[in-house]
Amino acid sequence: MSDAAQFFLALAAITLAFGTVWVRPGGVLFVSRGGPRHAPRWVARHAAARNDRGGLLLANLVPFGDSFVAAPWPVSVSPGGVVAHAPSAPTPDGRADGSGAFAAFADLPKLATDGKVLLLAGRPFVTCASKSAASRWARWLAELKALPEAERDGWVRRALAASLDPAAAAEAYARCRRTTRGLRAASTVLFGYAFLALGLAAFADLAARLEYALPGYVVLVVVVFVLYRRAARRVGPPDGPSVGHGWVLLVSPADAFRASDAVFRPAMELFHPLAAARAAAGHAAAADLARQAALDLAHPLPAVPLADPRAADAVAWFAARLRWAVVASLRDAGIDPARYSTPPVPDGPDVVGYCPRCHGQFMRTAGPCSGCGVEVWPFTGDTPPTGVFDPGPPLPAAPAVLAPVVAGPTPEPDVVPASSPKGKLLPTKLKKGGPPPPKKRKKGKGR
Repeated sequence: MSDAAQFFLALAAITLAFGTVWVRPGGVLFVSRGGPRHAPRWVARHAAARNDRGGLLLANLVPFGDSFVAAPWPVSVSPGGVVAHAPSAPTPDGRADGSGAFAAFADLPKLATDGKVLLLAGRPFVTCASKSAASRWARWLAELKALPEAERDGWVRRALAASLDPAAAAEAYARCRRTTRGLRAASTVLFGYAFLALGLAAFADLAARLEYALPGYVVLVVVVFVLYRRAARRVGPPDGPSVGHGWVLLVSPADAFRASDAVFRPAMELFHPLAAARAAAGHAAAADLARQAALDLAHPLPAVPLADPRAADAVAWFAARLRWAVVASLRDAGIDPARYSTPPVPDGPDVVGYCPRCHGQFMRTAGPCSGCGVEVWPFTGDTPPTGVFDPGPPLPAAPAVLAPVVAGPTPEPDVVPASSPKGKLLPTKLKKGGPPPPKKRKKGKGR
């Protein structure tokens, strides 16, 4: 086998590997084959390989489209502290693994990241969906630590509402589509050129002419590099991609083929799968995720024992706020979550029980579901209670402590933001009186 053939096969294998995405339980991979609609995929239904920590899902083999992952929060946050525990599981995958460790804001140690892992005092605390998500959570926890305890309730509720806001998700999605239009076209041309040139050199005995194809490949890589940096600047940090990532495209063809994914993923991972589905998926896919989210609220997975009572209190506090946010999001979309409590149709006369969460069917009327662990309910008699959809009196009004977390600049993780007397987060360089007035331009001579 010639050197060109070996290089061609190596590039094909690397491209295939880069076309897969590791998704943690609860996360949803949205994949587009080239059009504006994204198909949602999750571990339990679509994983090529999986374990307790997630699964490997197939994204795009060719760069005609793009893909991104949306996931619920990996932690539970309360005014007193943060817990490494995800209370919700909006997909059949189950919860993402978490240690259940509790860290109080009063003595929150130094925050850092190691890839996808958020570190507290140099020790792993929780694994996030991506490197950018870990960095973002380091910033957010620094902001929460700087706030007075009485104002953290409002921060959490506004942040949850922002992550479930379909209008904000649709705006971010449309912005990414606009800014990556030329980038997707250039990556597609580069993909075709690279495999056509290498394929001819490898299998048509044109190795001597490979050197003539190299300048064209270099020009296309530079075009992708320039378009990526332009798109990264337009989307902008902290919600967008890193501009410095563009240098990787110059030396990694597989990254250059999917440069648009590097723009989409950091911007869209801010949102809950429900909001992402309404922005990027079709009506049927969004309705399917809404049904699963409603069933997760009505029939949550069995509680994980937490040794620290402060952690248990924080998880219960956060679960109540999350329930209100999800129910409000569903009802704003015109969906009554209680309608999903209808039992399934029995598969046969021997089936006497079902799982109210995953709708698995059994020849027994009691005991845990073998699929998700929720208590089995008999077909005869009353349906399981769904009082969670009417969770009692409204929560107290949240003070406007800061703008939604999906908009505006945020400081780096090691920068503690200043807090104004009204509770609004301000950059550390601004004075309490507000930003300085703009400087007047001096008129030039002769004008």
